[in-house]
Amino acid sequence: MKTFYLWDETGAPTGAVDCDEAGPLPARCTATEPPAADVGCRVVWRGGWVQEPLPVPDLAAVKEKLRAAATARRWSHETGGLTLGGVRVATALQDQNRIASVLAAMQVAQVDGVDFKAENGWVYLTAVELQGIAGAITAHVQACFSAERAHHEAIDALPDLSAALAYDVTEGWPA
Repeated sequence: MKTFYLWDETGAPTGAVDCDEAGPLPARCTATEPPAADVGCRVVWRGGWVQEPLPVPDLAAVKEKLRAAATARRWSHETGGLTLGGVRVATALQDQNRIASVLAAMQVAQVDGVDFKAENGWVYLTAVELQGIAGAITAHVQACFSAERAHHEAIDALPDLSAALAYDVTEGWPA
């Protein structure tokens, strides 16, 4: 058995595999181990391992990736659920719509309370308790969108590539 080093379609190393030299070898492999990348470079296969300078990112492209990351984080926080008074409530759009439908139906049917299946099990909720949950979910969702907007505005105001590369989209989200 011998170790062979693999690369992907871009030439970037992807790992190693032990194979019998006499047997069929995987595509895009060599017996030569890739060197460690120098600072500011990446190692790629170009008929042999070579050092290439890392591409310099474009400020507009970095900002676009940051805005996309902020939007993805907002969605994750928005739909991640809430715990209210020991009741774990889902907060995705379909969950918000379900609560609104139950509240409307309770009002029409003049029902005082309902059995409600929360994420952590069954609970009995009065209309007032369900309205409180709906209000908390609304406040939570709004806080998530406000945080996303604040990130987008901060990202748009980043003055240069250095500031954009240092920007952290993981800060400033509602708990």
